[in-house]
Amino acid sequence: MRAGHSSGNHKPCLRGTREGVLRDIEVWEADKKIESVYWLKGVAGCGKSTVAQTFAEHSAANGNLGASFFCSRDFPERRNLRLIFLTLAYDLAYWSAIFKTALVPILRSNPNVQYDSLPVQLEKLIVRPFQQTGLLATIVVDALDECEETEPVSEFLSALAQHVDKIRMVKFFITGRPEDRIRSGFKLPSLRTKELPLHDVESATVDSDIKSFLTTRLGEIATRRRHSISGQWPSDRDITTILRKTSGLFIIAAVIVRFIDYPYATPQKRLKLIVDLPNSTTYEGKSGIDVVYHQILSASFKDVDDDDPDFFDQLHLVVGSIVLALKPLSRASLADILGMTPEIIWNILTHLHSVLIVPESGSEPIRILHKSFADFITDKERCPDAKHVIDAPHHHSELGIRCLKLMKTRLTKNICDISPYVMNSNVKDVPARRDLYIGAALS
Repeated sequence: MRAGHSSGNHKPCLRGTREGVLRDIEVWEADKKIESVYWLKGVAGCGKSTVAQTFAEHSAANGNLGASFFCSRDFPERRNLRLIFLTLAYDLAYWSAIFKTALVPILRSNPNVQYDSLPVQLEKLIVRPFQQTGLLATIVVDALDECEETEPVSEFLSALAQHVDKIRMVKFFITGRPEDRIRSGFKLPSLRTKELPLHDVESATVDSDIKSFLTTRLGEIATRRRHSISGQWPSDRDITTILRKTSGLFIIAAVIVRFIDYPYATPQKRLKLIVDLPNSTTYEGKSGIDVVYHQILSASFKDVDDDDPDFFDQLHLVVGSIVLALKPLSRASLADILGMTPEIIWNILTHLHSVLIVPESGSEPIRILHKSFADFITDKERCPDAKHVIDAPHHHSELGIRCLKLMKTRLTKNICDISPYVMNSNVKDVPARRDLYIGAALS
């Protein structure tokens, strides 16, 4: 099965980009005394798989990479968890004759190992051969969130947590969106992990990398299609406009480049469509980002009963409030305004960590991954599943009514308890009183 880094399914990072992130991963790989597991996490479209591909290539070139498995929801055999350890063991046997010598007798005495549980597969196929040989190796597993699972905690990570301390000579580099079952897996106490949130890398560094990507890829288009392009193209202003539209997401830059490189129109005309509508994400949607959002929502709610109107009513209330509020709201503020418990809101948000930035703290604001998600989910022409569409006019009315109800319940005369004989300018603790007596939701 072609699921490894050499299968040609992913492109590496453009030379000169993601250098700080790759340097951090390679320092971790070289240090045998620190955590055996590295989790590169991040929201959809921030470039995790591209980094994984690049690191796998570097590790292979240095002779460290024993095996890799790039999960994908698009291929049945690459979204099947029960095939990961089998495939990794097969690749490790090709990588090292010594490993193969240790593995073959185990397979002969366990011919039906493919039917064993994941922890047993890991112990027989990976742990025992490494313990017998003492080999050092790196294993890369990309996009773990794209595997089909039914358990609340990732079965792959649960299995790894049981055995990872027995093979400290093996480094596991794993990427995945911070979905609930993945986050729960990495919280298992025995799975000591180094984490890097890719979406939190300094914005100036990410913008510089995306600018390099845009300049290079559009330059390649200009060279390849120079018969239809005249003058300096693209301009610095064009690059700046596109960069602003990406909001730090490589996937947005990639779909814009793909849109511009349409073979049946001039690149100049397609670029003009993008830069003339700097606040619109329509063309990014047509180029592929809408497909990504549809896949994420379908996968996130596949276990929810379609006939459960209460859940989808609550989903619309919570998500609609997040995407339509002028100022980002925290989980606590949402609970106050919507009259829902923070627990219910958290249960809904656990499905959406791929498209929303959801802090662990209930008092920090929840942010949209990218404006294109808000545009997608509020447009029934772009969002193909009616269960997920947010009816913006209806929701604005609903949100307004709930705000008025909150104000009617909470507002009182002299709400901050300031003496009528004291000028406000003389009260030193007005901000503290405002936080105490009014709070973020009522504000």
